[in-house]
Amino acid sequence: MTEQKMEEIARIVSQTREQTDKVNREMEIHGQRVEIPLAKRKILTAFYPAERSNASILFAFHGGGFCFGGCCVEDALYDELRCRLGINVVSVGYRKGVAFPAALDDCYETILYYIEHAEYLFDWSRIMTFGCSAGANLASAVSIRAWREGRFRIEKRFLNYPFLDLVTPPMEKKLAKESDEPMFSYFNYAYAPPGQRSDPLISPLYARKEDLDPSTKTLIFLAEQDSLREEGRLFAEKLRQFGHPVVCHLVKNMPHGYLEYGYRDLSGWCPPELKQVIDDGSLRKACGCTMDKIERFYVEN
Repeated sequence: MTEQKMEEIARIVSQTREQTDKVNREMEIHGQRVEIPLAKRKILTAFYPAERSNASILFAFHGGGFCFGGCCVEDALYDELRCRLGINVVSVGYRKGVAFPAALDDCYETILYYIEHAEYLFDWSRIMTFGCSAGANLASAVSIRAWREGRFRIEKRFLNYPFLDLVTPPMEKKLAKESDEPMFSYFNYAYAPPGQRSDPLISPLYARKEDLDPSTKTLIFLAEQDSLREEGRLFAEKLRQFGHPVVCHLVKNMPHGYLEYGYRDLSGWCPPELKQVIDDGSLRKACGCTMDKIERFYVEN
């Protein structure tokens, strides 16, 4: 893409981020907004406490290509996870539109903050990560960094239509849509320069066996109509080859983002690719089946 086109997309991204940031600040949520102090910055989190003390804890990272979204936007989804699994959920408002490693630092250091503050009575032997799209990238990268540094361990990670490969150009991915190419290319451009993108902390698909904790259990959902489907499948296959516990489900007929959209109010505006699956009831069914499988995986593992 030309520099002019990239600048045009950057303006669109900035405007959209301002709009979603406003929604994130103002919307009512089931959880509690908790602002935590990190080095030279404050990070907003949404905390959904379990009904019992010493329950396990799940750290959730929203999607949006590292450029959009917010910790409160998926409120209904996180509250459902809290209720279904009987766990604590912390949704992390990491920095957006800032180059690597800012978002990863925010996610990783947020976990450390909660661990180091005694007023949070969690079962620290059961830390989990959860993410959708770019959030699933961060959920994976956090677990890699945790394994390398040894300050905590991730028991389980839940990866929904994960964005794991920033090396392969967007239009070279299966099911890629030409209309998506400018924005997807911008996501790569804004997050990391080409020479860095094979770093497993940026593109977890390129992780080596020694980068990954062999005890971490992974649940992956792939959306059938998603250009990220193949990289999620390849990551699951890599984990199997390494002998690491992994379960991978292909969700039929669903587009990218189906789980997040399934828990939002779409009465005002609905992405065109979702209209049919909403009208025929398959989006609701797919989200219900996904949550059932998340609950089963949590209980049985």
